[in-house]
Amino acid sequence: MKYISHFLNQPVYFKNERQGILRDWVMIAGPSQAILTGLMIEDESENIRAIRISEMEPLGTKQTDLKKPLAQCQSLETNDQQILLAEHILDKQVIDIKKKKVYRVNDIEVSEEEGKLVVRWVDAGLTGMMQRLGLKGKIHHIFSRLQRRIHWADIEPIDPDLKNTFTKLSSMHPADIADIVEELGVTQGADLIERLDAETAAETLTEVEPEMQSDIVEEIEPEDAADIIEEMEPDDAADLISDLPKETAQDIMEEMEPEEKDDVEELLRYPETSAGGIMNNEYLSALPESTAGEVLAMIRQEQPEPEMAYNIVVAGSDQKLLGILSLRDLVVAEPGMIVKDIMRSDLPSVKVGSPLKKVADHFNKYDLVALPVVNDEFQVQGLITVDDLIEIIVPQKWKISHRKRRT
Repeated sequence: MKYISHFLNQPVYFKNERQGILRDWVMIAGPSQAILTGLMIEDESENIRAIRISEMEPLGTKQTDLKKPLAQCQSLETNDQQILLAEHILDKQVIDIKKKKVYRVNDIEVSEEEGKLVVRWVDAGLTGMMQRLGLKGKIHHIFSRLQRRIHWADIEPIDPDLKNTFTKLSSMHPADIADIVEELGVTQGADLIERLDAETAAETLTEVEPEMQSDIVEEIEPEDAADIIEEMEPDDAADLISDLPKETAQDIMEEMEPEEKDDVEELLRYPETSAGGIMNNEYLSALPESTAGEVLAMIRQEQPEPEMAYNIVVAGSDQKLLGILSLRDLVVAEPGMIVKDIMRSDLPSVKVGSPLKKVADHFNKYDLVALPVVNDEFQVQGLITVDDLIEIIVPQKWKISHRKRRT
Protein backbone atom coordinates (compact mmCIF):
# COMPACT_ATOMS: atom_id res chain seq x y z
CA MET A 1 0.00 0.00 0.00
CA LYS A 2 1.37 3.41 -1.01
CA TYR A 3 0.22 6.96 -0.38
CA ILE A 4 0.20 9.41 -3.28
CA SER A 5 1.31 12.33 -1.09
CA HIS A 6 4.71 10.62 -0.79
CA PHE A 7 5.32 11.12 -4.52
CA LEU A 8 3.59 14.45 -5.19
CA ASN A 9 5.83 17.45 -5.85
CA GLN A 10 8.85 15.14 -5.87
CA PRO A 11 11.37 14.63 -8.71
CA VAL A 12 10.67 12.14 -11.52
CA TYR A 13 13.65 10.25 -12.95
CA PHE A 14 14.77 8.25 -15.93
CA LYS A 15 17.82 6.14 -15.07
CA ASN A 16 18.51 8.46 -12.13
CA GLU A 17 18.43 11.50 -14.40
CA ARG A 18 15.89 14.06 -13.27
CA GLN A 19 13.08 14.68 -15.78
CA GLY A 20 10.82 17.01 -13.85
CA ILE A 21 8.41 17.21 -10.89
CA LEU A 22 5.31 15.04 -10.38
CA ARG A 23 2.45 17.48 -9.87
CA ASP A 24 -0.59 15.21 -10.04
CA TRP A 25 -2.09 11.83 -10.84
CA VAL A 26 -4.79 11.35 -13.47
CA MET A 27 -7.46 8.75 -12.83
CA ILE A 28 -10.69 7.38 -14.28
CA ALA A 29 -13.27 6.80 -11.55
CA GLY A 30 -15.49 3.72 -11.52
CA PRO A 31 -18.24 2.81 -9.04
CA SER A 32 -16.02 0.79 -6.70
CA GLN A 33 -12.50 1.81 -7.64
CA ALA A 34 -10.49 4.44 -9.48
CA ILE A 35 -7.72 3.47 -11.88
CA LEU A 36 -4.68 5.69 -12.37
CA THR A 37 -4.24 6.41 -16.06
CA GLY A 38 -1.60 9.10 -16.16
CA LEU A 39 0.78 11.53 -14.52
CA MET A 40 1.00 15.31 -14.69
CA ILE A 41 4.70 16.18 -14.79
CA GLU A 42 6.24 19.64 -14.79
CA ASP A 43 9.34 19.51 -16.96
CA GLU A 44 12.53 21.49 -16.50
CA SER A 45 11.03 24.35 -18.53
CA GLU A 46 8.07 24.49 -16.10
CA ASN A 47 5.63 23.16 -18.70
CA ILE A 48 3.05 20.62 -17.53
CA ARG A 49 2.83 17.40 -19.53
CA ALA A 50 0.23 14.67 -19.11
CA ILE A 51 1.70 11.25 -19.93
CA ARG A 52 0.29 7.73 -19.84
CA ILE A 53 0.75 5.66 -16.71
CA SER A 54 2.26 2.93 -18.89
CA GLU A 55 5.32 5.16 -19.35
CA MET A 56 6.14 4.77 -15.65
CA GLU A 57 8.13 1.99 -14.07
CA PRO A 58 6.40 0.00 -11.30
CA LEU A 59 5.84 2.37 -8.42
CA GLY A 60 8.65 2.09 -5.92
CA THR A 61 8.86 3.25 -2.35
CA LYS A 62 11.31 6.10 -2.78
CA GLN A 63 10.82 7.79 -6.13
CA THR A 64 8.96 7.82 -9.45
CA ASP A 65 10.88 6.42 -12.43
CA LEU A 66 10.01 6.60 -16.13
CA LYS A 67 10.75 3.95 -18.75
CA LYS A 68 12.13 6.55 -21.16
CA PRO A 69 13.01 10.25 -21.14
CA LEU A 70 10.01 12.50 -20.53
CA ALA A 71 10.31 14.09 -23.98
CA GLN A 72 9.80 10.64 -25.55
CA CYS A 73 6.85 9.59 -23.37
CA GLN A 74 3.44 9.19 -24.97
CA SER A 75 1.06 12.01 -24.05
CA LEU A 76 -2.27 11.38 -22.37
CA GLU A 77 -5.33 13.12 -23.73
CA THR A 78 -7.32 14.62 -20.85
CA ASN A 79 -11.14 14.87 -20.77
CA ASP A 80 -14.05 15.66 -18.45
CA GLN A 81 -14.31 12.05 -17.28
CA GLN A 82 -10.91 12.20 -15.60
CA ILE A 83 -10.18 13.29 -12.05
CA LEU A 84 -6.92 14.77 -10.81
CA LEU A 85 -6.17 13.29 -7.40
CA ALA A 86 -4.23 16.23 -5.99
CA GLU A 87 -6.38 18.96 -7.53
CA HIS A 88 -9.81 17.45 -6.95
CA ILE A 89 -9.54 14.99 -4.05
CA LEU A 90 -6.52 15.51 -1.79
CA ASP A 91 -7.15 18.13 0.92
CA LYS A 92 -10.71 18.50 -0.41
CA GLN A 93 -14.03 17.59 1.14
CA VAL A 94 -15.79 14.42 0.02
CA ILE A 95 -19.08 12.82 1.02
CA ASP A 96 -19.05 9.44 2.71
CA ILE A 97 -22.24 7.93 1.29
CA LYS A 98 -22.33 5.13 3.86
CA LYS A 99 -21.84 7.35 6.93
CA LYS A 100 -23.76 10.24 5.36
CA LYS A 101 -21.12 12.74 6.43
CA VAL A 102 -18.59 15.11 4.91
CA TYR A 103 -14.87 14.48 5.47
CA ARG A 104 -11.61 16.11 4.41
CA VAL A 105 -9.21 13.81 2.57
CA ASN A 106 -5.76 13.80 4.16
CA ASP A 107 -4.19 11.19 1.90
CA ILE A 108 -5.03 8.64 -0.79
CA GLU A 109 -3.99 5.00 -0.80
CA VAL A 110 -2.84 3.36 -4.03
CA SER A 111 -2.36 -0.36 -4.58
CA GLU A 112 -1.13 -2.38 -7.56
CA GLU A 113 -3.66 -4.91 -8.81
CA GLU A 114 -3.24 -7.00 -11.97
CA GLY A 115 -0.72 -4.55 -13.38
CA LYS A 116 -2.86 -1.48 -12.68
CA LEU A 117 -2.55 1.18 -10.02
CA VAL A 118 -5.89 1.37 -8.23
CA VAL A 119 -7.35 3.76 -5.69
CA ARG A 120 -9.66 1.90 -3.33
CA TRP A 121 -9.33 3.97 -0.16
CA VAL A 122 -8.88 7.54 0.98
CA ASP A 123 -7.69 8.43 4.46
CA ALA A 124 -9.71 11.09 6.24
CA GLY A 125 -8.29 10.49 9.72
CA LEU A 126 -5.28 11.59 11.70
CA THR A 127 -3.25 8.68 10.37
CA GLY A 128 -3.37 10.20 6.90
CA MET A 129 -2.13 13.50 8.25
CA MET A 130 0.63 11.80 10.24
CA GLN A 131 1.66 9.89 7.12
CA ARG A 132 2.15 13.14 5.21
CA LEU A 133 4.15 14.62 8.07
CA GLY A 134 6.34 11.53 8.23
CA LEU A 135 5.25 10.77 11.79
CA LYS A 136 3.01 7.77 11.35
CA GLY A 137 5.64 5.15 12.08
CA LYS A 138 6.88 6.92 15.21
CA ILE A 139 3.53 7.29 16.92
CA HIS A 140 1.52 4.64 15.10
CA HIS A 141 0.35 3.09 18.38
CA ILE A 142 -1.35 6.37 19.33
CA PHE A 143 -3.09 7.21 16.06
CA SER A 144 -3.95 3.77 14.68
CA ARG A 145 -7.24 3.84 16.57
CA LEU A 146 -8.09 7.19 14.98
CA GLN A 147 -7.73 5.94 11.42
CA ARG A 148 -10.63 6.77 9.13
CA ARG A 149 -10.32 4.96 5.82
CA ILE A 150 -13.18 5.41 3.38
CA HIS A 151 -13.68 2.98 0.52
CA TRP A 152 -13.81 4.59 -2.89
CA ALA A 153 -17.22 2.97 -3.52
CA ASP A 154 -18.59 5.13 -0.69
CA ILE A 155 -17.03 8.41 -1.82
CA GLU A 156 -18.70 11.25 -3.70
CA PRO A 157 -16.25 14.07 -4.58
CA ILE A 158 -17.75 17.55 -4.29
CA ASP A 159 -15.11 19.73 -5.89
CA PRO A 160 -17.09 22.30 -7.95
CA ASP A 161 -14.75 21.82 -10.92
CA LEU A 162 -15.96 18.23 -11.30
CA LYS A 163 -19.12 18.17 -13.39
CA ASN A 164 -19.71 14.42 -13.62
CA THR A 165 -20.09 13.60 -9.94
CA PHE A 166 -22.97 13.31 -7.46
CA THR A 167 -24.34 10.16 -9.13
CA LYS A 168 -23.94 8.16 -5.90
CA LEU A 169 -26.13 10.60 -3.99
CA SER A 170 -29.17 9.16 -5.77
CA SER A 171 -28.94 6.17 -3.41
CA MET A 172 -29.44 8.41 -0.37
CA HIS A 173 -32.69 9.61 1.17
CA PRO A 174 -33.34 13.33 0.50
CA ALA A 175 -33.38 13.95 4.26
CA ASP A 176 -29.83 12.57 4.49
CA ILE A 177 -28.72 14.70 1.54
CA ALA A 178 -30.27 17.70 3.33
CA ASP A 179 -28.10 16.97 6.38
CA ILE A 180 -25.04 17.10 4.12
CA VAL A 181 -26.22 20.33 2.48
CA GLU A 182 -26.58 21.93 5.92
CA GLU A 183 -23.13 20.68 6.91
CA LEU A 184 -21.55 22.12 3.76
CA GLY A 185 -23.10 25.55 4.15
CA VAL A 186 -24.93 27.80 1.70
CA THR A 187 -22.44 28.11 -1.18
CA GLN A 188 -21.34 24.47 -1.40
CA GLY A 189 -24.82 23.30 -0.48
CA ALA A 190 -26.28 25.29 -3.37
CA ASP A 191 -23.74 23.75 -5.74
CA LEU A 192 -24.72 20.28 -4.55
CA ILE A 193 -28.46 21.02 -4.92
CA GLU A 194 -27.99 22.49 -8.39
CA ARG A 195 -26.15 19.42 -9.66
CA LEU A 196 -28.83 16.94 -8.58
CA ASP A 197 -31.70 16.06 -10.88
CA ALA A 198 -34.62 18.46 -10.40
CA GLU A 199 -36.87 15.98 -8.56
CA THR A 200 -34.19 14.92 -6.05
CA ALA A 201 -33.12 18.54 -5.63
CA ALA A 202 -36.70 19.55 -4.82
CA GLU A 203 -37.15 16.76 -2.27
CA THR A 204 -33.80 17.62 -0.69
CA LEU A 205 -34.46 21.36 -0.57
CA THR A 206 -37.80 20.71 1.15
CA GLU A 207 -35.91 18.88 3.93
CA VAL A 208 -33.40 21.71 4.48
CA GLU A 209 -34.18 24.03 7.37
CA PRO A 210 -36.29 26.99 6.12
CA GLU A 211 -33.78 29.65 7.15
CA MET A 212 -31.23 28.07 4.82
CA GLN A 213 -33.58 27.23 1.94
CA SER A 214 -33.97 30.81 0.73
CA ASP A 215 -30.21 31.50 1.05
CA ILE A 216 -29.47 28.44 -1.10
CA VAL A 217 -32.00 29.38 -3.78
CA GLU A 218 -30.48 32.85 -4.01
CA GLU A 219 -27.18 31.17 -4.99
CA ILE A 220 -28.82 29.28 -7.87
CA GLU A 221 -29.54 30.73 -11.30
CA PRO A 222 -33.26 31.67 -11.59
CA GLU A 223 -33.85 29.28 -14.49
CA ASP A 224 -32.38 26.33 -12.57
CA ALA A 225 -34.14 27.37 -9.36
CA ALA A 226 -37.45 27.46 -11.25
CA ASP A 227 -36.92 23.91 -12.52
CA ILE A 228 -36.36 22.72 -8.94
CA ILE A 229 -39.26 24.64 -7.40
CA GLU A 230 -41.62 23.34 -10.09
CA GLU A 231 -40.97 19.84 -8.74
CA MET A 232 -41.97 20.84 -5.21
CA GLU A 233 -45.48 20.56 -3.81
CA PRO A 234 -47.22 23.90 -4.45
CA ASP A 235 -47.58 24.67 -0.72
CA ASP A 236 -43.86 24.04 -0.13
CA ALA A 237 -42.99 26.09 -3.21
CA ALA A 238 -45.19 28.97 -2.07
CA ASP A 239 -43.59 28.95 1.39
CA LEU A 240 -40.13 29.11 -0.17
CA ILE A 241 -41.04 31.84 -2.68
CA SER A 242 -42.56 33.96 0.09
CA ASP A 243 -39.28 33.86 2.03
CA LEU A 244 -37.19 35.11 -0.91
CA PRO A 245 -36.35 38.75 -1.62
CA LYS A 246 -39.03 40.22 -3.87
CA GLU A 247 -36.73 40.65 -6.90
CA THR A 248 -35.36 37.10 -6.64
CA ALA A 249 -38.88 35.68 -6.29
CA GLN A 250 -40.04 37.56 -9.38
CA ASP A 251 -37.06 36.37 -11.44
CA ILE A 252 -37.80 32.75 -10.51
CA MET A 253 -41.54 33.04 -11.07
CA GLU A 254 -40.91 34.42 -14.56
CA GLU A 255 -38.98 31.24 -15.40
CA MET A 256 -41.65 28.85 -14.10
CA GLU A 257 -44.13 27.01 -16.31
CA PRO A 258 -47.58 28.70 -16.36
CA GLU A 259 -49.45 25.90 -14.57
CA GLU A 260 -46.99 25.60 -11.67
CA LYS A 261 -46.70 29.38 -11.48
CA ASP A 262 -50.49 29.76 -11.21
CA ASP A 263 -50.65 27.19 -8.40
CA VAL A 264 -48.01 29.04 -6.41
CA GLU A 265 -49.49 32.48 -7.04
CA GLU A 266 -52.88 31.23 -5.84
CA LEU A 267 -51.40 30.07 -2.54
CA LEU A 268 -49.41 33.26 -2.08
CA ARG A 269 -52.67 35.19 -1.86
CA TYR A 270 -53.46 33.63 1.51
CA PRO A 271 -51.85 34.63 4.83
CA GLU A 272 -49.30 32.12 6.14
CA THR A 273 -51.30 31.89 9.38
CA SER A 274 -54.47 30.73 7.64
CA ALA A 275 -55.74 27.38 6.35
CA GLY A 276 -55.25 28.64 2.80
CA GLY A 277 -51.64 29.46 3.59
CA ILE A 278 -50.69 25.86 4.43
CA MET A 279 -53.05 23.90 2.16
CA ASN A 280 -51.96 22.09 -0.98
CA ASN A 281 -54.05 23.07 -4.01
CA GLU A 282 -52.98 19.88 -5.80
CA TYR A 283 -55.20 17.00 -4.69
CA LEU A 284 -57.07 14.03 -6.09
CA SER A 285 -60.81 14.39 -6.58
CA ALA A 286 -63.58 12.09 -7.72
CA LEU A 287 -67.20 12.53 -8.78
CA PRO A 288 -69.81 10.95 -6.52
CA GLU A 289 -71.22 8.82 -9.34
CA SER A 290 -67.81 7.29 -10.23
CA THR A 291 -67.11 3.67 -9.36
CA ALA A 292 -64.37 2.43 -7.06
CA GLY A 293 -62.71 0.75 -10.02
CA GLU A 294 -62.67 4.01 -12.01
CA VAL A 295 -61.10 5.92 -9.13
CA LEU A 296 -58.41 3.27 -8.66
CA ALA A 297 -57.64 3.46 -12.39
CA MET A 298 -57.29 7.24 -12.04
CA ILE A 299 -54.83 6.82 -9.17
CA ARG A 300 -52.76 4.37 -11.21
CA GLN A 301 -52.64 6.83 -14.08
CA GLU A 302 -51.86 9.90 -11.96
CA GLN A 303 -49.28 8.12 -9.75
CA PRO A 304 -49.58 10.77 -7.05
CA GLU A 305 -47.41 11.31 -4.01
CA PRO A 306 -48.45 9.04 -1.09
CA GLU A 307 -50.02 11.80 0.99
CA MET A 308 -52.24 12.72 -1.97
CA ALA A 309 -53.35 9.15 -2.67
CA TYR A 310 -54.50 8.32 0.85
CA ASN A 311 -57.47 10.71 0.78
CA ILE A 312 -59.54 11.59 -2.28
CA VAL A 313 -61.83 14.61 -2.23
CA VAL A 314 -65.35 13.92 -3.49
CA ALA A 315 -66.95 16.96 -5.12
CA GLY A 316 -69.76 17.59 -7.57
CA SER A 317 -69.42 19.16 -10.99
CA ASP A 318 -69.79 22.54 -9.25
CA GLN A 319 -66.68 21.70 -7.11
CA LYS A 320 -68.73 21.77 -3.90
CA LEU A 321 -67.44 19.41 -1.23
CA LEU A 322 -69.47 16.25 -0.71
CA GLY A 323 -67.12 14.03 1.25
CA ILE A 324 -63.76 12.28 1.59
CA LEU A 325 -62.87 8.86 0.22
CA SER A 326 -60.02 7.04 1.98
CA LEU A 327 -57.70 4.79 0.04
CA ARG A 328 -58.42 1.99 2.49
CA ASP A 329 -62.19 2.15 1.87
CA LEU A 330 -61.56 2.37 -1.86
CA VAL A 331 -59.33 -0.71 -1.97
CA VAL A 332 -61.64 -2.96 0.04
CA ALA A 333 -64.75 -1.90 -1.92
CA GLU A 334 -66.02 -3.91 -4.86
CA PRO A 335 -64.90 -2.31 -8.15
CA GLY A 336 -68.48 -1.57 -9.16
CA MET A 337 -69.46 0.23 -5.97
CA ILE A 338 -70.41 3.90 -6.34
CA VAL A 339 -68.22 6.51 -4.65
CA LYS A 340 -71.12 8.26 -2.89
CA ASP A 341 -71.93 4.98 -1.14
CA ILE A 342 -68.33 4.55 0.09
CA MET A 343 -67.28 8.09 0.99
CA ARG A 344 -67.55 9.74 4.38
CA SER A 345 -69.70 12.85 4.37
CA ASP A 346 -69.55 13.57 8.10
CA LEU A 347 -65.96 14.82 8.25
CA PRO A 348 -65.32 18.55 8.85
CA SER A 349 -63.81 21.16 6.57
CA VAL A 350 -62.40 24.66 7.12
CA LYS A 351 -62.62 27.93 5.22
CA VAL A 352 -59.52 29.27 3.49
CA GLY A 353 -59.31 32.09 6.01
CA SER A 354 -59.63 29.88 9.08
CA PRO A 355 -56.84 30.39 11.65
CA LEU A 356 -54.32 27.62 12.20
CA LYS A 357 -55.64 27.01 15.72
CA LYS A 358 -58.97 25.93 14.26
CA VAL A 359 -57.18 23.68 11.78
CA ALA A 360 -55.18 22.06 14.59
CA ASP A 361 -58.30 21.67 16.74
CA HIS A 362 -60.08 19.82 13.91
CA PHE A 363 -57.14 17.46 13.36
CA ASN A 364 -57.01 16.70 17.08
CA LYS A 365 -60.76 16.43 17.73
CA TYR A 366 -61.60 14.24 14.73
CA ASP A 367 -58.31 12.34 14.55
CA LEU A 368 -57.80 13.39 10.94
CA VAL A 369 -55.03 12.75 8.45
CA ALA A 370 -56.46 15.20 5.91
CA LEU A 371 -58.76 18.21 6.06
CA PRO A 372 -60.50 19.83 3.04
CA VAL A 373 -60.34 23.61 2.64
CA VAL A 374 -63.33 25.38 1.05
CA ASN A 375 -64.39 28.90 0.09
CA ASP A 376 -67.56 30.69 1.14
CA GLU A 377 -69.53 28.77 -1.52
CA PHE A 378 -68.26 25.48 -0.04
CA GLN A 379 -66.19 24.81 -3.17
CA VAL A 380 -62.99 22.85 -2.58
CA GLN A 381 -59.84 24.98 -2.71
CA GLY A 382 -57.27 22.55 -1.37
CA LEU A 383 -56.37 19.89 1.15
CA ILE A 384 -54.34 20.07 4.35
CA THR A 385 -52.58 16.84 5.32
CA VAL A 386 -51.26 16.11 8.76
CA ASP A 387 -47.66 16.58 7.62
CA ASP A 388 -48.54 20.13 6.50
CA LEU A 389 -49.74 20.86 10.02
CA ILE A 390 -46.70 19.27 11.64
CA GLU A 391 -44.46 21.58 9.59
CA ILE A 392 -46.16 24.49 11.34
CA ILE A 393 -46.65 23.34 14.91
CA VAL A 394 -43.49 21.27 15.54
CA PRO A 395 -40.38 23.34 16.36
CA GLN A 396 -37.84 23.25 13.55
CA LYS A 397 -34.93 22.38 15.88
CA TRP A 398 -36.83 19.31 17.10
CA LYS A 399 -37.46 18.17 13.53
CA ILE A 400 -33.80 18.53 12.61
CA SER A 401 -32.57 16.66 15.69
CA HIS A 402 -35.21 13.96 15.19
CA ARG A 403 -34.11 13.57 11.57
CA LYS A 404 -30.49 13.18 12.60
CA ARG A 405 -31.36 10.58 15.25
CA ARG A 406 -33.40 8.66 12.72
CA THR A 407 -30.43 8.45 10.33
